[in-house]
Amino acid sequence: PEVGANVTVIGDEALIKRVLLNLVNNALRHTEKGHVLVRLQYGDGEVKITVQDTGCGVDPASVEKCFEWGFSTVSS
Repeated sequence: PEVGANVTVIGDEALIKRVLLNLVNNALRHTEKGHVLVRLQYGDGEVKITVQDTGCGVDPASVEKCFEWGFSTVSS
């Protein structure tokens, strides 16, 4: 599709919204300088959404844990 075209995604709307808000909020919270970029790509019947930032990043040892329920790099 062209830039600005409408794309329909079928899925759990509340969950998709929550995931996107969490990713963007996390990127904004941990980026003191630089930028946060949200990109949507569509092709071959798939939608890919990426959130990229210039923040401090995640320790490589913790990357796989990021997908575990309740995981946080912030100590309580």
